[in-house]
Amino acid sequence: MSENQENKKKSSSGIPTIIKILGIIGIFVFWYMVFYGPMLGNLAPRTQLGNYDIKVSEHVNISEIALDVQADVGSYDIKLLPTGSEKLLDADWDVNYYIRENSEQDIEISISNTTTNNTLSIFVFVNYPSNEMINIGDWNFTLYLNPDYAVYGLNAYVAAGSLEIEANNITYNEFSVITNAGEIDINLDSSEIQSDFIVESNAGEIDINLNNVIIDGDFSTLNNAGAINLVITDIKFTHATTIDISSDAGKIILSWEQTFLLGEDVIINVDNNVGEIDIDLLVTDLLLKYQVGLDADVGSTDFNHEEWDVVGGYYQSSGFASSSADLMQINANTDVGSLNINIDLLS
Repeated sequence: MSENQENKKKSSSGIPTIIKILGIIGIFVFWYMVFYGPMLGNLAPRTQLGNYDIKVSEHVNISEIALDVQADVGSYDIKLLPTGSEKLLDADWDVNYYIRENSEQDIEISISNTTTNNTLSIFVFVNYPSNEMINIGDWNFTLYLNPDYAVYGLNAYVAAGSLEIEANNITYNEFSVITNAGEIDINLDSSEIQSDFIVESNAGEIDINLNNVIIDGDFSTLNNAGAINLVITDIKFTHATTIDISSDAGKIILSWEQTFLLGEDVIINVDNNVGEIDIDLLVTDLLLKYQVGLDADVGSTDFNHEEWDVVGGYYQSSGFASSSADLMQINANTDVGSLNINIDLLS
């Protein structure tokens, strides 16, 4: 292990892994009670149906759209309208749940918008009453965005529920997606992130698929309890970039295929407290030079280029010192679990 890697491990949180896991279990138990737990009194079904749209004709000077989703519960899909749509936004929801028959409280759903200069800000707010226990049933909530607009900002937080995002040919000047207890599924194609890319979950699987995406900021994917599956195909960086991928408990899989220049150096930090790490790269030969550091405290390690020279604690690819190619540095560490790195070079 390199000195930098050792210092990094020493500077990490001193909270024992077992305490983290107990806290995560507490999150699961609480939200299990929200969705499935028995409640006092008779249960009565409730349904909320709704639609909210914004017309293009009402906002002719808009060049940027900022979407802010803040939700206590529910599953949300963010998708695109057809090109040329007369709508800027189309939101549809059909949510079903059970609540105490005589309860005077309810889940609050609201959508609003404001315009400042050339920016349209859209706010989606879903509030769970603090002193109620509600059993969530079928929850369908979809937000459709107009793909004809140049720049989007996305800031989404869901306390208990999931987020799915599908988009292509979109530019984001903000991209932050966070859940407290729920899955995240992101599929971006031919898009640009003009900010940091932030995806986090306290408990729930994270799946990210990026194809032909330009990233202008740093990249962070964190999960306290759950797997991370990251699939990357032909991305580009506009400046030297750090990619941080970490999980306290859950398998991490990174699959990356690159057939053209990255544009800048990239440092990839992959850390796992309890769980496997699998990194599989398929890269056109001579595009990159590599430094690879890997360490498993309890578990096996496997790297398919152990013939490379070790310099300063890193495996270095052949001709590293004289190469002018972009650098890909990998720092992979797991406390408990196996660690596998495979780099295949395409001719």
